[in-house]
Amino acid sequence: MRLLPAPLQMEICYDLNAVPLYSSLIFRKLPEAFLRRLSVTMTHQFYLPGDIVYNQNQNKTIMICITSGVLELLSDEDDESPMISFAKGTCFGEISLVYNIPDIITKIRNEIQERISDSRRRKQEQNNQNPLSLNIYASKHRKKSAIKCLKEKLRTKYHILTAIYFATTTLLSVGFGDFAPGDQFDMAFIAFLSLYGVLLTGYCVSEFSAVVTHWSRTKTAFLEVIITIDRFMKENNMHPAIKSRIMAFYELQWQYNSGVELTGENWLERTVVPSELRKKVLHQARFKTLTSIRFFQVKNKAFIHTLTENGH
Repeated sequence: MRLLPAPLQMEICYDLNAVPLYSSLIFRKLPEAFLRRLSVTMTHQFYLPGDIVYNQNQNKTIMICITSGVLELLSDEDDESPMISFAKGTCFGEISLVYNIPDIITKIRNEIQERISDSRRRKQEQNNQNPLSLNIYASKHRKKSAIKCLKEKLRTKYHILTAIYFATTTLLSVGFGDFAPGDQFDMAFIAFLSLYGVLLTGYCVSEFSAVVTHWSRTKTAFLEVIITIDRFMKENNMHPAIKSRIMAFYELQWQYNSGVELTGENWLERTVVPSELRKKVLHQARFKTLTSIRFFQVKNKAFIHTLTENGH
């Protein structure tokens, strides 16, 4: 993707992000040129139920546009009681959270006014129209369908089809078939056809095998990632709750795009796995190693948690 020229990158990213952009109340009315430039900087992130997108008093450096699901704003008293629910099309960040709600109200009002005025205009046009009289007749020269035209062409060329069929069966056979050689020329000709049939059959088998391998390549690469994850979690004695969340996340990735974004990168890459899930995995994998060092035994858990997230 990075090797492509900038206009082609914008075209591809705009095609991938067109639905989220036009479903958003903020970006749907903006010019297409601006949306093309904006789509290059957009990334797709997936969150499971219960994942935290933003913590309290955290500076929001990115804007998030919801494409599916519901996101809840929790109370600042207990961090459990939902106050506001955001659905598809909502964008929020530092400023958009304030300007999005008036935009929703204005948009609904405008749509109602447009529908009312449009219905009145249609009713007036229907009243002003004069009644029309239709003369229904059948045309003699109707255009034939493509299937009927193909059948008529094949009926006139039946002898050519039979000749091609018998020639193909002869080329694909490995024996003499219906030929009975009478001289050395016939024997050489039949030997050539037999050799050609063997080579053609081998070529067809190899091409079919290549097609099947290409179809299953993504699935095989994704299974290798899953096996690596399972081995990593067993070696580090991961908690069953974390295991189930990781497997649920990768199941979601497979249903979304067959795991294309995961097969070519590290399975704990920041741009693929949600940050909260990644922090939990790294914390459990590195916590025992850090606490075994005497220097870190006197430190509090928050400091060790920060080290496990940023360590390499």
